[in-house]
Amino acid sequence: MKAGFSIIELLVVIAVIAILTAVAIPVYSEYRIRTKLIDAVTVLETVDRQLLSMYEVGEDAPQLVVGSNTFTLNTPFPAATG
Repeated sequence: MKAGFSIIELLVVIAVIAILTAVAIPVYSEYRIRTKLIDAVTVLETVDRQLLSMYEVGEDAPQLVVGSNTFTLNTPFPAATG
Protein backbone atom coordinates (compact mmCIF):
# COMPACT_ATOMS: atom_id res chain seq x y z
CA MET A 1 0.00 0.00 0.00
CA LYS A 2 1.14 3.47 -0.84
CA ALA A 3 0.86 6.26 1.70
CA GLY A 4 -0.48 9.68 0.70
CA PHE A 5 -2.81 11.01 -1.94
CA SER A 6 -2.70 10.62 -5.69
CA ILE A 7 -2.59 13.64 -7.97
CA ILE A 8 -6.17 12.93 -9.10
CA GLU A 9 -7.45 13.04 -5.54
CA LEU A 10 -5.71 16.35 -4.91
CA LEU A 11 -7.12 17.81 -8.14
CA VAL A 12 -10.63 16.72 -7.17
CA VAL A 13 -10.29 18.41 -3.77
CA ILE A 14 -9.01 21.61 -5.41
CA ALA A 15 -11.90 21.53 -7.91
CA VAL A 16 -14.46 21.13 -5.13
CA ILE A 17 -12.93 24.05 -3.20
CA ALA A 18 -12.98 26.19 -6.36
CA ILE A 19 -16.64 25.42 -7.01
CA LEU A 20 -17.61 26.23 -3.43
CA THR A 21 -15.67 29.50 -3.63
CA ALA A 22 -17.30 30.42 -6.93
CA VAL A 23 -20.72 29.98 -5.34
CA ALA A 24 -19.89 31.67 -2.03
CA ILE A 25 -18.30 34.90 -3.29
CA PRO A 26 -21.38 36.29 -5.14
CA VAL A 27 -23.65 35.36 -2.24
CA TYR A 28 -21.34 37.10 0.23
CA SER A 29 -21.07 40.20 -1.98
CA GLU A 30 -24.85 40.45 -2.23
CA TYR A 31 -25.11 40.05 1.55
CA ARG A 32 -22.66 42.94 2.09
CA ILE A 33 -24.57 45.21 -0.30
CA ARG A 34 -27.89 44.37 1.33
CA THR A 35 -26.42 45.06 4.79
CA LYS A 36 -25.12 48.48 3.71
CA LEU A 37 -28.52 49.34 2.23
CA ILE A 38 -30.30 48.37 5.46
CA ASP A 39 -27.83 50.48 7.47
CA ALA A 40 -28.45 53.49 5.21
CA VAL A 41 -32.22 53.14 5.51
CA THR A 42 -31.91 52.92 9.30
CA VAL A 43 -29.86 56.13 9.41
CA LEU A 44 -32.36 57.92 7.17
CA GLU A 45 -35.27 56.79 9.35
CA THR A 46 -33.45 58.16 12.42
CA VAL A 47 -32.83 61.50 10.70
CA ASP A 48 -36.47 61.61 9.64
CA ARG A 49 -37.66 61.06 13.21
CA GLN A 50 -35.29 63.72 14.54
CA LEU A 51 -36.38 66.27 11.94
CA LEU A 52 -40.04 65.59 12.69
CA SER A 53 -39.34 66.04 16.38
CA MET A 54 -37.63 69.38 15.70
CA TYR A 55 -40.55 70.41 13.50
CA GLU A 56 -43.06 69.62 16.26
CA VAL A 57 -41.31 71.81 18.84
CA GLY A 58 -40.56 74.63 16.39
CA GLU A 59 -36.75 74.50 16.61
CA ASP A 60 -34.49 75.95 13.95
CA ALA A 61 -33.63 73.70 11.07
CA PRO A 62 -30.25 71.99 11.36
CA GLN A 63 -27.41 72.49 8.91
CA LEU A 64 -26.67 69.71 6.50
CA VAL A 65 -23.00 69.09 5.73
CA VAL A 66 -22.21 67.04 2.63
CA GLY A 67 -18.50 66.76 1.98
CA SER A 68 -17.18 70.31 2.04
CA ASN A 69 -20.61 71.88 1.34
CA THR A 70 -22.95 73.13 4.06
CA PHE A 71 -26.66 73.56 3.40
CA THR A 72 -29.12 75.35 5.67
CA LEU A 73 -32.86 75.80 5.30
CA ASN A 74 -33.66 79.49 4.92
CA THR A 75 -36.37 79.58 7.55
CA PRO A 76 -36.82 77.77 10.82
CA PHE A 77 -39.45 75.09 11.10
CA PRO A 78 -42.81 76.58 12.01
CA ALA A 79 -44.20 75.71 15.41
CA ALA A 80 -46.67 72.88 15.36
CA THR A 81 -50.26 73.98 15.62
CA GLY A 82 -53.22 72.07 16.75
